[in-house]
Amino acid sequence: MRNRAKCLKCGDILESFHPTDYVVCKCDEIALNGGSAMLCYAKSFKNFIRINDDGEEVIPTIVEKEVPEADPNQDMTQPPNRQELLSALNDYIKSFDNLPEHAMMTPITHIDLKNSLTIVYAILKDLK
Repeated sequence: MRNRAKCLKCGDILESFHPTDYVVCKCDEIALNGGSAMLCYAKSFKNFIRINDDGEEVIPTIVEKEVPEADPNQDMTQPPNRQELLSALNDYIKSFDNLPEHAMMTPITHIDLKNSLTIVYAILKDLK
């Protein structure tokens, strides 16, 4: 299936053709990215509808992910120590292990790069 969608707010039909093809509707309500990776974004998914290869509208099933709650015992006033930073970096590296092959070939975003470098900087800053 092609990465196509329709904005129910402005009526635009979008299609993302390749991994770095980020397209947004004219009212900025929905966006697509990633070509066949089928990435999609919406301010409100009630205004988002998929368009299949035959041009038919398909109502997507939206699955919300649970966000883990913060640990109430964690002291947020102190910066993380070196071991916590190393653990965060290791978790970040492991998060790539289960990505599908096509996702491993997709370019990273600047926010991905910034987050990685921030953790590495914090670890190296404290080396003595």
